[in-house]
Amino acid sequence: MNFVRYLRDCQRFKRIGIETDLQFALRTGDLHPCLPESFDRHHLYHNAWAVRILTRLRPSLHIGSDLRFATLVSACIPVRHYDYRPPSLQLENMTSQFADILALFFQSRRVQSVSCINVSEQKGISYG
Repeated sequence: MNFVRYLRDCQRFKRIGIETDLQFALRTGDLHPCLPESFDRHHLYHNAWAVRILTRLRPSLHIGSDLRFATLVSACIPVRHYDYRPPSLQLENMTSQFADILALFFQSRRVQSVSCINVSEQKGISYG
């Protein structure tokens, strides 16, 4: 049902462009449907929980691996985001750099605040 509504909205959007002579094209490759049922609640809850903890503790720096989480936290706390494929982005209060979870370079007991959200399940890491 939601996908049918999504397709109707796409057609309506395309018609608006034609009727108003706006110069944009709606191409199939540009479509990325985000239907209401296409999210996992547990991902939202643990992110909300972690942000609440961080805003209460107010660390001077947070180290994070999940890009969405890191960008949100950077609104109130400086963040260093590390990933095997760091994105090229410029955002105040945040840097993004390369790191391999199997070869981290942090000194023992020197990291004040760190999150490692969904790393093992989404990065294909094997602990066997």
